[in-house]
Amino acid sequence: MIRRLHEGLLADGFAVPLSKLCTWFDVPRRTIYYKSVRSPPKIDPTFEGPIKAIPLAHAWMRCRAVDRREPVIRLSDGRLAAGL
Repeated sequence: MIRRLHEGLLADGFAVPLSKLCTWFDVPRRTIYYKSVRSPPKIDPTFEGPIKAIPLAHAWMRCRAVDRREPVIRLSDGRLAAGL
C-alpha cells in the first residue's frame, strides 16, 4: 500500500520519501524495505517414511485429551479410545 502510494506521488510530481510515508501512516519502515524470504521445508526422505509410520503403528501416540474435566480420550481419526 505504501509503495503504491509512493509511486503514485512520484508520478504526480511529489517526491516524498518512503520513511516519511511510513511515519505518517504509522507503519514500521522495515516492513516496506525488507521482505522475508522463506525457504521451503527441507524434508529428508529417509526420515519421512519412518516418522509418518509411527502414529499408524502405535495408536496411543496419536491420542489427545478432549477436556480436562472428562477422562475421554479421542484418537486423531475421531474415534473414542477405550481402555487406554
